[in-house]
Amino acid sequence: MKRKFVSKSQNLCVVLKAGLPANPLAGAPAIPGLSVRFQDGMVLVDEEIAEKLLNTQAFMDGEFLEVFEGEVDPYLKQRKETEPRHVIEELKYGQIEKAYGTPKRNEVKELIAEEAKKLAMQMLPEMVREVVLQLNKENKESSEKEGVEVETLNNDESATANDTTVKATKKKEAKK
Repeated sequence: MKRKFVSKSQNLCVVLKAGLPANPLAGAPAIPGLSVRFQDGMVLVDEEIAEKLLNTQAFMDGEFLEVFEGEVDPYLKQRKETEPRHVIEELKYGQIEKAYGTPKRNEVKELIAEEAKKLAMQMLPEMVREVVLQLNKENKESSEKEGVEVETLNNDESATANDTTVKATKKKEAKK
């Protein structure tokens, strides 16, 4: 069974066993080494090599992680592609016949949109609180002009729509 590992960097190479070059003068043959190269930040290896990878210093330092089925790659968004995005177009008689690849996506706009959503979620409760206070204030002012008596339970700055109760009665009816 193959095991999947993901890396922070796109083309990480982990040397599991260093190889030695041949020495023809002494008559020593070359000794092959063993290394694992991540392509696009991912590698699938057998159980034997996976056990060796788990015992390396790079794994201990967090340079790469093992990802099990159903788990999401945690480094996917911060990893950059090695090949730049481009579109290959086949031209026939001066007209585009086929186009391959994906156009360059605008990563800056995506990051700005993501940060704007986070900021909006942080600012929303305060904005709602201010609007509710402003509406309560306007409601009081307009009811005083019309001769309606308004009574609120909470007059502090932190009042929200849920903890403010408005009771209005006309002064004329109250006198009768």
